[in-house]
Formats: sequence, structure tokens, C-alpha cells
Amino acid sequence: MNNLSKYLSFGYTNRISKYLSMVLPDRLIFSFFVENHISKKHTIQKNIYNVELQSLKSTNQITKELQDLCNNYNFEKSIMLSVFGSIATEEITNYSDFDGVLIYDEEKFINHISIINLKRLIEKINLTAHLQDSLQHHRILVFGKHEMIKKSDDVINNLITESKVINGTSEISLNKHSKADYGSSLKKLVHSIQKKMIQEHLWENQYFFKNMLSELLLLPCSYLQCQNKKYISKKDSFEAIKSVLQPNELALISKLEDIRKNWKQNVINKSDLNKTTIKSIKANSKTQLEFIAILSEIKIDLLFLIKRLESND
Repeated sequence: MNNLSKYLSFGYTNRISKYLSMVLPDRLIFSFFVENHISKKHTIQKNIYNVELQSLKSTNQITKELQDLCNNYNFEKSIMLSVFGSIATEEITNYSDFDGVLIYDEEKFINHISIINLKRLIEKINLTAHLQDSLQHHRILVFGKHEMIKKSDDVINNLITESKVINGTSEISLNKHSKADYGSSLKKLVHSIQKKMIQEHLWENQYFFKNMLSELLLLPCSYLQCQNKKYISKKDSFEAIKSVLQPNELALISKLEDIRKNWKQNVINKSDLNKTTIKSIKANSKTQLEFIAILSEIKIDLLFLIKRLESND
């Protein structure tokens, strides 16, 4: 992710700018850390292929809200907003979060005024995502069009190819020879899971618990990608992992899936859609006691399974 994409996503580009963003005006953060990194010229890249994405036909609430939001900005020819995961496949459940990607044309955003407007749109999209999942724990992905060609990897390319467009242009160029570091991704995931699994005093917080559960459910996908050195969707990984795990290990994954199937959480209304309300929901939401009991019961076996998968990467 380049400096402009980081700024659009988070409002800062590194630790120093993150600290300074708390005390300095946004315009200064932009001038110090972003402006000099904006390229006004982009060379023609080799080894690219074009993908024409499908449009999302669904008319669920989140889709309508995002379309209305994007229509308030005149970015139709300079951005693409698409969704992947359960929203794109129209298999939304009570557990589903919002998975989206916004790709912008760097040549159309070269000054602070245009960039700050795009940044505001991205902030509103991330806020609106909580209508789908009040416990949303990640932002949308943000990439420049030329950045995608230079730096995207196999995972990002596949996610975008599988996504469906909500707003903007539907054609995107990708790199034919992109590679993903599947081994590093698995190690990071395992480390994060292990850290959360030993923090049992935080499990009663539903936001923390869902974040941990989502990482556990991503483990089959990440492990298979590391083993086979190629992309597999999270959805397909649950079937594919059956040929890899022992029956007792599959039973652990099945219990995690049961928690997801029976998941319940607070739903936020559009009238309450603000950062203060969302922060309060995340801080005060309570995990169902039976879910905590299930995870406590299988915790040791899960940690052994995670360790085994990590050692086989």
C-alpha cells in the first residue's frame, strides 16, 4: 500500500504521522507525508490483463446506502467500489461482515482538494459498513489503479476478480505475474490467534470474540494457500481442508462453524450510525456464554492444531 492509499485509508502513513495527526491539521499531514509521493505520470506496464467485473444485482440495505453515498460524489469515472465475500455471493448471514475494495485512478487525484473528498467518501463507506456488521473489525481495501498493477499479489487479484461492482467503472487491470507470500501470511495469522486465545478475560467482549473467531475460521484457507502456494477462497477451503485434517481436528472446525451459524449480535439503525454509538456497541457488547463455553472446552486442542499446521507450512 503506497503513501496515498495509506492516507486515504487511515489518515496517516506511518507511526510518526499517526502521532502528528492527533495534533496537526490534516492539510499539514498531507503536505509533510503524502504530497511529495504523488506521481503525476505513470509508465505503461507490461504483463497486465484486464478484467471486466460483474455488477452487484442485490438490493439489500447496505448496497442501497453505499450507492446513494457514492452518488453524492462525482467520482464515477475515477473510482471503482466493489464487494466480495458473502455480500457478493448473496449469502449474507447474521455473522456476515462487509468486505469491500475501492480502487481509485491516481491520475484523477493529484491535489489536496480532490484527495480529501475521496478520503471523506472512504471514511463514510467504512462507517456505513457497520449497518451490515455493527462489530466490523476491518476497513475496506484501498488501492490506486496503477498501484494495483505494480504491487498487488495473487490473493488481492483473486478477491477483486471475484468481487462485484457497486459503483464506478467495472474494468480493472491486474498483474499477470503477481505472487503472494502465503507463508508469512500464515505465520502472522497464527501469531494473532495464539495471542487472542490466551486472553480469556477479553472473550466476554463480543467484538474481541468475533475478531478471534473470524481469524480461527480463516485458518483452513491460510494453511491450504501456504501448502499449495496458490489462492483458494475462504468458502472453498472448508471443503478442501477435509482431506487434510484428522476426524478429531475436523470436529474442532465444525464447532467453530456452529458458533458462526448461531451467531447473534446488535444491529445498528441508520439513525444511530455514528462513531460514538459504534464505539459503545463494540465496548459493551457481550458474547453469548455458550459460545465462550464451547471455545474454552476446545481451546487446548485448537492450540495443538494451530501449532501442527504452523509446523507443516
